[in-house]
This record gives sequence, structure tokens and C-alpha cells, in this order.
Amino acid sequence: MSHFPFPETTLHALAPEVLVSYRTERYLGDDISVSITTFAPPDQKVIRRVYTLLGELRHLVEQYQDHPGAIFPALQQFSTQTGWKEQIGRIRSLQINADAPGAASANLDKVTHDIRGGALQTLALQLQFVQLGLVESRDVLQMFYLVRDHMKIMRNALPDLDPQLYARDRDTKLHNVDLLTEKWQHASLRSEDRQPVQVQVLTSFEGSVSERCLEFSALDRVLYNLMNNALRNTADGQVSLAILALPTTQPDNLRFVVANRVSPAQQQTLQARYKGHLSDLFQGGFTTGGTGLGMRICADFVRNAYGLTNIDQGISNGYLGTRLLDDYFVAWFHWPIAGD
Repeated sequence: MSHFPFPETTLHALAPEVLVSYRTERYLGDDISVSITTFAPPDQKVIRRVYTLLGELRHLVEQYQDHPGAIFPALQQFSTQTGWKEQIGRIRSLQINADAPGAASANLDKVTHDIRGGALQTLALQLQFVQLGLVESRDVLQMFYLVRDHMKIMRNALPDLDPQLYARDRDTKLHNVDLLTEKWQHASLRSEDRQPVQVQVLTSFEGSVSERCLEFSALDRVLYNLMNNALRNTADGQVSLAILALPTTQPDNLRFVVANRVSPAQQQTLQARYKGHLSDLFQGGFTTGGTGLGMRICADFVRNAYGLTNIDQGISNGYLGTRLLDDYFVAWFHWPIAGD
């Protein structure tokens, strides 16, 4: 891990290496969700339309994977003919159906946050740059990953959006860590100021991270929330992700660490707000331009994955946390290794 901003010993020292799971069965990843009927009828149509467009976009990208240089006119045509930009604008202003049974669900805001964030946030930026001719051929594979991931995230959050594929997502199917490293390693993703952000992944783990698609999409919802924060706030155009198997001998958990450099002004803002209790970011409510929900969603998934009583227990026992190290913002969480 020599290329990570910190030595491996520092990453090991972030939290205890032995963590207790209070679950009797492995977490399915299926409980931060609502019915699509919880949204107002016009917005249900928007959600379904965006999901359909993602399917069409995935097919388009797959067609051109062997000829990436030819995809850009096709993507420009797709964006224009489908009204992609307008649909993305609509999904960012969803309204709930106040008369729906799930309208008071505590999960509703979290679901809304992730179906219009997740991988869609980065994908929408990538397509904007296609229109401007700023995307390179190597970005095509990254688009495929983003489309695939967001369709799974939407199904995770809205189980009745695509019942047939959701049922398949629940089937047992081991997911290797390669599925994470292949999409994040050396990724060049656009930030909102149009500058590419380079991502590096460091891991020596070679096993499985989840036991089904549904669980993997829950893990993706955690990772995309942390990575989106890092991509948006990095002060030097670099984001690092480390995946450690712990404890070193006979590991049963993975520690995910996301790090990005922050400016002195960003550090001062965080220190002034949290006064040494930076991990309280996972309680939600703090934002520098979003909703503040992303960190809380991460915490809820991790709490559920380990059967913890509350988020405070997760923070105090190191299941998740944040810290300023030198001039880096570092966030970490854990996930149980999947049995092979």
C-alpha cells in the first residue's frame, strides 16, 4: 500500500481490528427501501423512465465496447433523442405521495437521495462531457459500470420497480472484490467543476465481499456516498480507496478507507462544526452543498450489516468513522467478508 497517502500501519490503527457481529444471519441489504408508489404518480413515471433509459444506455455502451471511438456520436444522439438531460432534472426534484402508506417512512429521504445520487450523479456528468466532446475512449467502460451499478441501486431502493430482476438480485451469488477494484482502480471521473478526478484503489484482498446482488448493491450505496463526497471535495483531484482484510490472520471483516486531500478552509469548517468529534458526520445533517444524508445512509447500512443497536455504538466501537489526518479527510467503514 505504498501509494496510499498513509502507511498501512496508519490504516490498521484507525479502529479495532476485531469487530463483533450481532447478527445471526448475514445481512441481505434490503431494508433501506420503499415502494415506488410512495412517490407522486407523475414522479413514479419519471423514476420508471430514468430506469428504462439506463437500460437503453447500458445496451448502447455494450454495443460499442469493442469500438469505443465510435460511441460518442451515438451517445450524443441518445442524449438528444431521449431528453436525457430533462429526465435527470426531473428525478432531482422528486415529490412524495403524501397519501401513500409509506409517506411517513424514515427511509423515504434516504431512498430519494440514493436514486438521484449514487452512480447517477457521476454518470450524468460524464454524459454532459460527451456532449462537449471532453470524454476519452477509456471512459466508455466506466460508463458501463456506472449504468449497471445505478440500475442495481434503484432496484435495491425500490423493490417493486423491477420485481423480476429484484427477485434475481436476492438469489445467492458470491461477488468478488474484483467487481469493486475493476471499476474504481485508475478511474478518471468528472467533478462538477469539469476537472477529472483520479481514483486509485489499494488492496491485497482476493475474496468475496457479498453473497448476493442485493447485498452488493447495499455496499455500493455506502461506497458511492463516500466516494461522491470525496470526488466533490478533493482539493487536489485525487481520491484513494483502500480495502483491508482484518484481522490479518483469519480475517472476517473488510475495512474500506476513503481518503481525499482537503484545503485549510475545509479543515477549519469541519473542526469548527465538530470540535474533535468528526465521526458525528455519520449522524447526518451536515452538508457543504448536498442534503447531508449520504453519511447517515452509510451509517445505517453498516449498523444493519452488523446488527448494532444504534449509530453511536457503531462510531464508539470503530465500525465506522472519520478523521482528519495531516491534510486529508479520511472516512472508513467495515463490512463482513462473505463466505466462499
